[in-house]
Amino acid sequence: MLIWFVDKDVASIAVSGNGFISETAIENNPNNIHCAVLDSNLAIDDIKRYFDSDGWAALKQVVDIKRINPTWICKCCNEDSSNNSICCNRCLEWFHFKCVNVKTTLKKKIWFCRICKETYD
Repeated sequence: MLIWFVDKDVASIAVSGNGFISETAIENNPNNIHCAVLDSNLAIDDIKRYFDSDGWAALKQVVDIKRINPTWICKCCNEDSSNNSICCNRCLEWFHFKCVNVKTTLKKKIWFCRICKETYD
């Protein structure tokens, strides 16, 4: 989840315990933040320990801005996927049914995109 907001190297340093994420390291453009932060079930506070106080405030601000005007983007076509779409239960990316050849009704409630299937199977 950290790499939704900061560079991989910054995230690695924070996770290893060798520093905290500061305000200057936070992605400040809401359009560049992963759309999974729009999910109300996301436990964003789980990553608070990796930020200094200004960094955490900056993260909360960009998330709040993104939530004001939520847009779910299809990972395949980069178009708005607010309708007729499905979310991968692993990477939390959204896809149009037609882009991933999925019928609107699934037998299972859990669905994984092709990338996650190939990576984690």
